[in-house]
This record gives sequence, structure tokens and C-alpha cells, in this order.
Amino acid sequence: MNTYIRGLKKYAKNTPLIFIRDLAGIFFGEKSFEKNHLLSDLKLNEWGLHQKRVAWVHQLANRRRKKLEKYIKSADAEFFYMHGYIVKENFLTESEFNALQTEIAAHSFDTREMLQGNTVTRRMSLDIKELQLTQKISGFLKQAEWNQLINFVASFKVQPMNYIQVIFSKINQDQPDPQTNFHSDTFFSSAKAWLFLTDVDESTGPFMYVPGSHRVDEKRLAWEQYKATQICTKQSTDVLSRRGSFRISPEELKTFGFAEPVKFNVKANTLLIADTFGFHARGESEKPAIRAEIWAYARRNPMIPFTFGHYLALPWVKDRAVSLYWKVLDVMESRQIKRSPWRKVGRKKVFDEAQITSVEDQNKV
Repeated sequence: MNTYIRGLKKYAKNTPLIFIRDLAGIFFGEKSFEKNHLLSDLKLNEWGLHQKRVAWVHQLANRRRKKLEKYIKSADAEFFYMHGYIVKENFLTESEFNALQTEIAAHSFDTREMLQGNTVTRRMSLDIKELQLTQKISGFLKQAEWNQLINFVASFKVQPMNYIQVIFSKINQDQPDPQTNFHSDTFFSSAKAWLFLTDVDESTGPFMYVPGSHRVDEKRLAWEQYKATQICTKQSTDVLSRRGSFRISPEELKTFGFAEPVKFNVKANTLLIADTFGFHARGESEKPAIRAEIWAYARRNPMIPFTFGHYLALPWVKDRAVSLYWKVLDVMESRQIKRSPWRKVGRKKVFDEAQITSVEDQNKV
């Protein structure tokens, strides 16, 4: 014990800025074991660092959700607590949805793409410049029910990052899409939302979710401890797990006794919002296919006990979050700090052909 404490003090003394950064990361939601020396410390994890963080942040999330229940229907809250997601067919009226589809199909958006294995993900910014030109999209993103459901699942009053997202499946013969492996996005609750603009079936890679896997119990905490220890002892070679998005094998899933994963083979105009702490994956496509959706993502520091005060909701930031995020990625790449996975492809319409279709395209400067 004394030897370990002396080593920790030496680390703090020799690299004080890195130590402070790592320590702050513990309390600000850092998830990457690769980036944070304290998170990847075996002794700290034997003492339960990761496990205790998981337990604590989920207690906080449950308390925050109780405060947000009053803004949504009681049936939606009850269904979420049981399953970990909320799904609503025919979310918009037929005329509203048709008008939204028409506007989206006609408009060109500032677009980026990323290749993972044999799948291309296209994201199209829904920032202030686009929203000023697209009244139907702007109106939808302001809709109370859309925002209140995202807030509840995220356990915060949030300003989500809003995009049009298009998934191009089996675009090449490269390695399989890593998102088809069941995983948890991070160690705390966060929300992802889809309003599907196209029908989704087996051929288009449906989203899959393991019902009830968002809940934290002794079995889940033991598994989290096991995965953290694997990473600390270099037994885990999976890069995404080391970065804090733990992968789980089909055999491990069976030991939990969960129900079979739900495949969301749904019609266009279906809304889905899921807590991505729960185990989920993108289904394998049977053939080359395209899936399109309005997609939102919401995540905050899980250590915050209150629901309000999201910095992305500040007036100047609110409708510029995506462009600011992309700008940060560009600056970091230009200074050779970190390469951006999102490659610029100019202005595109939703169903234009994918441009980043090979590893060579993805790696171009």
C-alpha cells in the first residue's frame, strides 16, 4: 500500500498537469481508459474506481429523471424504466411528415462522412444557417414532445446535437462494421434519438437494443468491474472498449438473462429514443442499403446532480453546436493533435451517393 501511494505521489509530482487533468476527468465524466492514467490504474480499479463511478452516476440519473417525469406521459416513463427506450409509431401526422420529407429531400446540407468497416455514416448539419432555410425541420426540432422525451431519457434538460444521418450499409468489401457488435456507449446514461425518414427492415441494418440492459444491478456492476480489470491488465485488445465503450459478446449477454434483443424494423415516421448505456448494436445489413433519419445525440457530465444549465443551450451556442464541434475537430487535425474521423464532402442532398467509400478516401488529408 505504502509503495503504491508513493508511486502515485511521484506521478503527481513529476507530471502535475497530467495528474490534474486525469483527476478532473474522474469527476467530469471521462470514459477513456487509454487517455486517463488513473482510470487505467489496476490498483484503483481493484478498489472499485470504475464500479463505484457506474453505481454513483446511475443513482444520480434516476434522481434527475424523477424530476423530469412530469413533462412526459406516465406510460412513456413506465415503459422506459422497464425497457430502456421509448418508441412511437406515426409520431407526426401524415401531412406533417410528408412535408418534412419533401423539404429534407430538396435541400442540400453541409455534410461529413465517416467509414467504419463496410459502412458509411453521413451526418448533415442542422445548424442555424440550415434551419433558417428549412422551416419544417426547424419547427420539428422545436417540438415540445421531441425535446421533453430526449431530456427524460438523457436525465437532463439538454440541447442535443441535431443532424440528418444517413447509413450506407455494405458500401464495400472491407472489414465488418464495428457498430454491429453489441456495446454500451459509455459508463453513464446518455440519449440518442431517431425519427426515421425511411422504412427500416432487415436489409437496411436496423437498430437493435437489449431490453432492460440500461439498469444497474449487482450483476452489471460485477461485469463492469471485470471489463475494467481486463483493460487495466492488458487482456482486452478491443480499442473501442479501451476507449470506454465496452463491447459485450453474445455469450456474455446470455449470462445476464436478458430478453432477446429488439430489432427495430419500423416504418418511416417512427420515433425511437434510447439510453445508450444499455447494450445496443446496428443490425447486419443483408445487402447494400440506405437508411435515413433525423438523429440527435445528448450527453452531459453525469456527476452533475441538477437537471438544468446545459452549456450547449446558451443562446449563441444553441444553434451552432455542430458547426463549432466540427471546427474544433478541424483545428485539432490541422495542428496534428488528433485526426478527425469526419471527412468533409461538401454540400449534399440526403440520398446523394456516399463519397467516402474506401480506407484511402477516409485517410486523405
